Amino acid sequence: MLGMFSLTLIVATACTGQPSGDVRQPSGGAGTKSSAAIAQPLSVDSARQQLERYLDLAIAGRRLKVGAYASVREDSICGPALNFMRALWVADFRVLPGGRTIGDTVVIQSILTSVADQRESLAHASKYVATLGAREDTATWTLVRSLAGNPNWRVCGDTREGFDVIAIGPKEIGWSPSGASRVRALGLVDSVRKARGLPLAR
Repeated sequence: MLGMFSLTLIVATACTGQPSGDVRQPSGGAGTKSSAAIAQPLSVDSARQQLERYLDLAIAGRRLKVGAYASVREDSICGPALNFMRALWVADFRVLPGGRTIGDTVVIQSILTSVADQRESLAHASKYVATLGAREDTATWTLVRSLAGNPNWRVCGDTREGFDVIAIGPKEIGWSPSGASRVRALGLVDSVRKARGLPLAR
């Protein structure tokens, strides 16, 4: 049986990466920035804000309306929709400063504090096993402009590390180790958020 869980909350170090495409002064123009020069950082900032919205929706235990992810996630041009091979149950997150542009996409990193690591069961393809335990991971996200001329950024599929943060419901999940459960996982989410002075997700 599981005993009491104790968390060592890791303070993530600040990211030192800077977005590509630094703002440059046009030659011969003292103190004047071109519109193209200032568009880049503003675009990265708006992409970071969208990623924050997405991760806030993904806090484990949060009750969401149908279609809540529609305005922040894009799957139609980003590979299989919600692969579910692996998902972390997220308790807290921090989107790191900066970002990197690659063509018409932006790559942004975040620090995730999770309480369970959910993976597809090797024994039953339609079922999942979640392993209880607090951890921190760096996640790398790709964001793209949404379709139909909408200027908003959307998270493009899963992380580059190969996992997502949208967990499957309770009926399809087995828990590990013995004594672990959805109730314990959500209790651990509450513990993390209380310790950090954050509002509870449910």
